[in-house]
Amino acid sequence: MKSICVLVGFLVLELTQVYGQDVTKNYCGDELCQPEKRPHIACQNNNDFVASCPRDRELVPMSTKRKNLLLMLHNRMRNKVALGKQKGYKQAKRMPILQWDDELAYLAELNVKTCKFAHDSCRNTMKYRSAGQNLAYSAHSDAHKPLAEELKKMMRAFYDEQKDANMTYIRSYHNHDKGKQIGHFTQLVSDRTTRVGCAISRYTEWSTKYNRDMKTLLLACDYSFTNIWEKHVYEEGTAGSGCKSGKHPVYKGLCNTSENVNPYENFFAWWLPQNQNRG
Repeated sequence: MKSICVLVGFLVLELTQVYGQDVTKNYCGDELCQPEKRPHIACQNNNDFVASCPRDRELVPMSTKRKNLLLMLHNRMRNKVALGKQKGYKQAKRMPILQWDDELAYLAELNVKTCKFAHDSCRNTMKYRSAGQNLAYSAHSDAHKPLAEELKKMMRAFYDEQKDANMTYIRSYHNHDKGKQIGHFTQLVSDRTTRVGCAISRYTEWSTKYNRDMKTLLLACDYSFTNIWEKHVYEEGTAGSGCKSGKHPVYKGLCNTSENVNPYENFFAWWLPQNQNRG
């Protein structure tokens, strides 16, 4: 039996100040994907799997149970870091709890319906104009594995990048000095991110490497904010001391669900694209 798990991270997106605006469904507007007018994943998208997908492709229903599992995995990891329980990392002063967002989940769904392990070029919304994205896939030679266990492995792989990061990258985000991946982890513990939405597809595809069919699971999680070049991932300080809404009753290192975070705070002098990383 052969199995693989692969990750890819998307770093640094758009920084147009529109915080607090209502969500729009007009995804073809030029203003969403500035400054380069990149194509939006949802523009003229009929929400079907693309024609090149394998015939057995399917969207895994995002049940309440699966949403709760993904939120729990995200928030447990955030909480561990925020409390300073991860070796080498300081406590987080104001890290909000992540909550589910249906629009982000919808946009993530469009990504996994491509059946390609690749980032879409733009997934911004009018509310989240700097949306981030983490992707992972696993492939097995015999059969699809239990979904919950696969999701846990993928999330653990995101988190395990902490071994290659440190507080230098947390205080000022930039590429790893030796080219190692850290962007999934930093996305995971960003204190500017408040919402997440994920989607899952699975299908059978031919592997030229192994010369056989592989049962493939593709996960996309879209976030309300992304990694920003030379800006902090999270602000260090006594855990929860900066939470204006108080601490969450379960995740004691995170802010409560009513925490109102403006991710663009103190960004007034910041200019894209010269500070933009294409990862």
